[in-house]
Amino acid sequence: MIEIEELIAKCRSLTEEDNWRDQNHWIVEGKKGGIGGNYLSVIKGLRSHFVLNQNGNIVSGSSSRKRVGLWDQGVRHVSSMKVISGGKDTRSIFRKYVRSLGYVYRSYDGLERIDYIPPSRGAYVIYLHSEKELSVEFSIDVLHELSWPVSDRAGTYAETTGGNSCEIKSEIASTRITVDSTGSAEFRVSGRKVNIRINGGKSAFLHISCDGSSPEAEELKKTLEFHASVSTFSILETPSFEMNKLFLWAKHDLLELFTETPAGSGWYAGMPKFSWFFGRDGEWMSFAASECGMEDLSRKHLDMLYAHSRNGRIPHEIPIIDENSSPNYTYVLDKTPVNTRFMSIDSSPLWVMASLQLSRWSGEEADMKALENVMSFIGTCDRDGDGLIENRFREGLIGWPESWAENRDGICIDVNGWWLEAQRLYAEYTGKEPVNYRKGVERYNSLFLERIKDGVRAFDSVLDGTKKEIKSSMLIIPAMYSSTPDIKLLLHSLDQEDMVTPWGVRSVSTEDPMYDSGYHTGMIWPLMTGWMTLALFRNDMGESAFKSLSTFPILAFSSPDPGRINETYHSEYLNPQGQFFQGWSSSLFIQGVMEGLFGMPFMPVSDSLGEVMKPYMPPGWNHFKIKRLKYRGTVYDIEVTGKDVRITKSV
Repeated sequence: MIEIEELIAKCRSLTEEDNWRDQNHWIVEGKKGGIGGNYLSVIKGLRSHFVLNQNGNIVSGSSSRKRVGLWDQGVRHVSSMKVISGGKDTRSIFRKYVRSLGYVYRSYDGLERIDYIPPSRGAYVIYLHSEKELSVEFSIDVLHELSWPVSDRAGTYAETTGGNSCEIKSEIASTRITVDSTGSAEFRVSGRKVNIRINGGKSAFLHISCDGSSPEAEELKKTLEFHASVSTFSILETPSFEMNKLFLWAKHDLLELFTETPAGSGWYAGMPKFSWFFGRDGEWMSFAASECGMEDLSRKHLDMLYAHSRNGRIPHEIPIIDENSSPNYTYVLDKTPVNTRFMSIDSSPLWVMASLQLSRWSGEEADMKALENVMSFIGTCDRDGDGLIENRFREGLIGWPESWAENRDGICIDVNGWWLEAQRLYAEYTGKEPVNYRKGVERYNSLFLERIKDGVRAFDSVLDGTKKEIKSSMLIIPAMYSSTPDIKLLLHSLDQEDMVTPWGVRSVSTEDPMYDSGYHTGMIWPLMTGWMTLALFRNDMGESAFKSLSTFPILAFSSPDPGRINETYHSEYLNPQGQFFQGWSSSLFIQGVMEGLFGMPFMPVSDSLGEVMKPYMPPGWNHFKIKRLKYRGTVYDIEVTGKDVRITKSV
């Protein structure tokens, strides 16, 4: 009890100004006299998550694809929650929301609240505190529903009420709600509707159990320790408070999105949609996790993807409820449903890259049999033996972006950029060059890059000898892995105002006929801003690269849910779009710091980091460091001062 009161006292003292002073908290203050805190937030453990509004209420509707409410793995337990205090809707008396490592604090007029989820239990805990006597009412809608693409929903519910608890059962799940209060608690239950009145006393715990488990001793302490673990390794110290804080919370995003399910353990792509497993989303998170000391999570996600592969073909997405369910997406052209399970051709080369990178950073041997299987599958996508692989929409072999995939059959610049890099890394690791690799490199350069009077002309894709020219972020990909005169000219043409804004990189240039500010046709993706950041650093365009890297803190510190980086942003003004919490938006910031600022190689070939690092010192800085960085089983402190790099083993 003393511990939770200390948390309340700390959060009570914070204001929004502390977002720029306190690394461990993000604060939103409500507007007195009005309804506030209506933006989404999330609390998550290793198996359960609750997406609700910052003010602590939620009306989530019935979409199982938008996983709002309380979910335990792939089963929804609560769809709506409304809280009344002293006879007033807490939305109207909301005063403050504080997100910290492992819990969320909320204050209202006369009431304070701490919410948390124990790391390994299917449960949700709310602690209530008042300086006067509590007078709180919860209206909770229990809804038992399986996540997309199954989406089955319970038909009948049976309730049991007794003492300080109730239990709602259906053919799908069981949800138990318990109140421990210094006052009284009254339950009224009808079907799946639960009303709880808590009166008297100054404190109460409300427990929602999704897995039949009971509260454990010191579970709040265990929760805080689990989440605070991200502050014990890869600690960034630079002259920029914003970068230091965001680096901590980007690591926490990786920890928070990692989930244990019956289908395996790995990263959800984001919240509130896409909270299941995806191939390339998790592979981009794996790149960052391997570089910042979270290699165990990388290994589990990559192993899970391979366990669900088919003949070496890495999946695009994996349902977490029914392995045999068939997720489908209907494309516009002829209303053809396409099974999305293996839809991304790029999931496989990215898996090879992530697996080899993990091996180099961890010092552990890669699974050669798995690598050979995946490499062999990718090779079958090269039907004409020219060293490059072909998108085939009707076979579910498509690259990114998906919304124009049906018009993108043939050889694509992005997919083959990753395929060639996967082959290069494979050859570097094994000493065996894949068949047709050199032919593929020569053909890639001749197909996609054309020297013209004012620079370099680049092509998006080639089908039956016809080249398609689209100025999009896909053109960045070769510059992430190569540095030649042509590549630098290409990158310079992309680093212009038609593509680059002060808050990130557009998916399609405003000069391209395809541009319409749409999801895949103009919106800003932090993912692609990260690609640009890495490409600019790779090509010694440090000033532009650092400017690109610096957009990530701008997004995080201006977010409606501070510290989060959205999936996408409007192409013409700084306005968050898409999911409010997207994993690869955070992981690309980590990669930008590690591979760009510190100049760490994606796949280092030396046991000595000092031999392979090429750090960049931003203007106005004279030093920066990272402490307790794990590399090949040893923990190091790395300090960059001027042109010098000092590496010591951590004590």
